[in-house]
Amino acid sequence: MSGSRRVEQPSGRCRSKGEDGRRPDVFDDGPTRRDERVAGWWSRKMWAAAVAGGAAFVLAGLTLGVARGDWPPFLTSPDALSAPTFVGSEICAGCHQAQAQLWRGSQHRHAMEPATDKSVLGDFSDQYFDYYGVRSRFFRNDGKYFVETDGRDGRLAVFKIKYTFGLDPLQQYLIEFPDGRIQALSIAWDSRPKQQGGQRWFHL
Repeated sequence: MSGSRRVEQPSGRCRSKGEDGRRPDVFDDGPTRRDERVAGWWSRKMWAAAVAGGAAFVLAGLTLGVARGDWPPFLTSPDALSAPTFVGSEICAGCHQAQAQLWRGSQHRHAMEPATDKSVLGDFSDQYFDYYGVRSRFFRNDGKYFVETDGRDGRLAVFKIKYTFGLDPLQQYLIEFPDGRIQALSIAWDSRPKQQGGQRWFHL
C-alpha cells in the first residue's frame, strides 16, 4: 500500500496511518463498528437525561407538597421538631459506665452545677464587696442565691445565680439574662482555706 502503513491494534483490527501521521476515525472493519459506538453514546446520553428528568420531577413534587403543607412521610415538619433538651448524666452513663465512674470522682463532675446548698461555696450571708466605687451584695432569698451588682447600664440590679462554675481554687457564678444568655460574674469566690488567703470575694 503506497504512502501508508498498517498499525496493529490490541483488538486484532487494523487501521491505516497516513503520511501526515494522523489516524482516521473509522476502523478498517467498516461502518458497522462506528454505528455501534454512536448507538452506545446515544444510549448513555438518553439514560443520563432520563435520570435528570426523574430527579427534577421528584424535586418539583416535593417543592409543591411543602408549599401546600403536605409533608412526605420521610420528612419531618419544622413544627414537629422539638428543642434539644439535656437528658441528664445518668442517661449517658448507661452506655459509658467506665468513663462515668472516672468522671464522678473528678472535679469535672462539679465543673458546672445548678446553684444549690451543695454546690455553692461562696458566702451569700448578706456579704458586701467593694470594687472601684461599686458595692456588690451577695445574699439569699427563699433558698435561692442572688447578687446585687452593676448591670450593663452601670446601675445596680439584682441577678439570680443560676449555676456555679468551677470548684478549686476558685468558684465563679453564672447569671442568666431574659434572652437566655448566660454570663459569668466578674467577682469570684476564693475557695482556698483561709490560712492560704482564701475564703473571700475578689475581682477577677
